[in-house]
Amino acid sequence: VAELRHAGIKTEMSYGDRSPKAQMKQANSSGAAYAVIIGENELANAVVSVKNLQAVGIELDQKQVDVPREKLIAYLKG
Repeated sequence: VAELRHAGIKTEMSYGDRSPKAQMKQANSSGAAYAVIIGENELANAVVSVKNLQAVGIELDQKQVDVPREKLIAYLKG
């Protein structure tokens, strides 16, 4: 979160013991363009999963993609 904010990307983080479904519901209702998901699999593979929350009419496999961790800022800005 700090790296994204430092790069000028408005960022919010979900805290607490809410389910992933509840967290995604909050992200969708917030008006955010993307949700960045970092779970155990992502950590193990040095990637983040980026879900495009504004995409309409796009296939599910194109809505959410894995991005190498070090390329996240460039992906979000690009």
